[in-house]
Amino acid sequence: MNNTTTLGSLDTRDSKILSLFLLLILTFIFGLLPFVVRTKYRGACLRFEIIIDLLNSFAGGVFLGTCLLHLLAEGREELELALKLYGIPTDFPLYETLAAVGLFIIVIIDFIAHSFLNQSSPKTDQTKKPRQHQGYTEYDSLLGTVEVSLGGQCSIPVEPDRTLHTGRVPSDSTNVSHAHDLLQLANIQSMTKVVLLLIALSFHTIFDGLAVGLQTSSANVWELMIAVSIHKSLVAFCLGLQLFKAYISKTGLAVSLLFFFSLMSPIGVAIGIAVTSGHIQNAPKLLTSSILQAIATGTFLYVTCFEILRECFVVRRSIWNILMAVVGFGAMAGVKFLDTD
Repeated sequence: MNNTTTLGSLDTRDSKILSLFLLLILTFIFGLLPFVVRTKYRGACLRFEIIIDLLNSFAGGVFLGTCLLHLLAEGREELELALKLYGIPTDFPLYETLAAVGLFIIVIIDFIAHSFLNQSSPKTDQTKKPRQHQGYTEYDSLLGTVEVSLGGQCSIPVEPDRTLHTGRVPSDSTNVSHAHDLLQLANIQSMTKVVLLLIALSFHTIFDGLAVGLQTSSANVWELMIAVSIHKSLVAFCLGLQLFKAYISKTGLAVSLLFFFSLMSPIGVAIGIAVTSGHIQNAPKLLTSSILQAIATGTFLYVTCFEILRECFVVRRSIWNILMAVVGFGAMAGVKFLDTD
């Protein structure tokens, strides 16, 4: 493997470095958008909700295409080549197994984080009428139904059978995502809970960036960069909504936490660059890269199937959401078709 493949005038290493900074900037900017909306564009919250909903569906299609057409197919070939270099031919689907390991790692982390949150969250009387207050923001799932009440200027309803206005998720819910933890943490003024949330999200985000950093061609770097940047920008927007609600009088702290989260994907990219560019023999480098990429593929599968597409196909059930997902998948299929590497 080498870093001489070009996309335009950039080689693979330069593309990774540029994507590192782009991920940092995009994530931070989108995380700050809720603060801008709250202070300057209060009348536009409905438009933002609609745009986020459609972009979420588009991101789901992009991730599905990335998983099926890029990560699974090419990652399997890379791992098989690495095993052949070690003289270990096998018909066992090792890459898919490692991808499942990556998926279960994220599932376990989410479960542990949610368990801690449930143990320390105060019980609320769900029969009481919910309170309305200025600056209220709520998300039903990672990028799903939203209610925003910005100084009484705008209100978008949340699905009443799924999330209460108190910010509590019903205990019998079986589809708890990252944003449910966000929702609970935003109502618990505790630095411990915020740190717990950031650890869970950051671990997930590092692997997304790692997948970008492990690519071996410039075209593949930018293909994966599209998927990661769309998703991370939307996640950052959701995170920003909750941070600026929980720390409405401590904007500096909210910005600091948001910047910390923004660093996670670039760190993952940097780790990938170090693995693929290290001065080590080709066989161990290829094996390490393919194993890490398989685990990262599992995190992509988790986000795609259990968060984004579930919201698009099960919760929302809108033809526009489905069409946007199809467009997203088609876009990645087109990129793959034009990829000559």
